[in-house]
Amino acid sequence: ELAGLVSIAVSIGIPLLSPDRGLLAPVAIVATVVVLHRFVTRWAAQRPTAERLLQGTVTTVVVDGVLQLPIMERVVLSRERLFAQLRGDSLEHLGQVKRLYMEANGTFSMVEADEPTPGLSIVPGWDKDFRALQPVAEGKFACVACGQVEDAPQKPSEKCPHCGAQEWHPAVEVLK
Repeated sequence: ELAGLVSIAVSIGIPLLSPDRGLLAPVAIVATVVVLHRFVTRWAAQRPTAERLLQGTVTTVVVDGVLQLPIMERVVLSRERLFAQLRGDSLEHLGQVKRLYMEANGTFSMVEADEPTPGLSIVPGWDKDFRALQPVAEGKFACVACGQVEDAPQKPSEKCPHCGAQEWHPAVEVLK
């Protein structure tokens, strides 16, 4: 669509700036772009495979407060970008997210958990003052890599069952 819009703008811009040039070529270009756009749109609407190829697909990047790291890697989505999006939606930790979808156009759609569970804090590490205010969930630790929460009396020493990472932080609850 953007390529079509640029083609139309370029083809019409020249005759508008220079009246000695004819209008036949720009009109032919505009007609061609419009017809091709309608053809491709109709073709994609009739064939789901073509639509996925042209438009992309929706991907689930957070499931029940846990980051889906292989999917994030495939769609080239960083943790920082994801956490910034969640903070922009006024969330404090991953336990508040039931599902987070990355739409085909790069935007995000979120389904919040009805009952937030303890989760990995999404507050930046350098904001120690705000992190200190977050209530820690006793006996729960979150994997730093994916956010998987495990029950343990003390910081786990084993690998995360979801992603295999070994770094754990205390899980936090919603600040009241």
